[in-house]
Amino acid sequence: MNAYNDFCLKISSNQIKKWNLILFAVVFNLLLSLLFSFISHSVLNKTISEGFKNNLGSSLREQAIWIIIVGPFFETLLYQYAIIETANKKLTPFISCIISAFLFGLSHTYNVLYFVFAFITGFIFSTIYYIGSITKRGIFYTFLAHSIYNGIAFILNAVFNS
Repeated sequence: MNAYNDFCLKISSNQIKKWNLILFAVVFNLLLSLLFSFISHSVLNKTISEGFKNNLGSSLREQAIWIIIVGPFFETLLYQYAIIETANKKLTPFISCIISAFLFGLSHTYNVLYFVFAFITGFIFSTIYYIGSITKRGIFYTFLAHSIYNGIAFILNAVFNS
């Protein structure tokens, strides 16, 4: 657990460009979603998000606004900012990020595989938030990574499922 904190502090102090963190999160999450989609199709013969009810608006434009902007904004405020900042008062950053990721995963429980995927994704977003919060930009980096990932996933989903 202390290694996690040291790792995050080292990344922050080395001034690794935060854009690299955002790029890593987006690419890793896209690869992870491909892996989980493959497992879901191969093993369960279902889509990974089966059970997801699309109640975000009737038009593609309304859905895009919710999925790319509104959802990531409020999820960043709740799951990364509020939970991590509150938990960090009594717990280590690693445990705070695990709690954040777990709650993020629970809020995306369309099926078991999607929960695992969302938990891992939530942990990545939490880590980016924590690293970014050291330099006071955690909310921005996390929101941007989440929005870009959701945007790409939304476009790919629209293209391949139409």
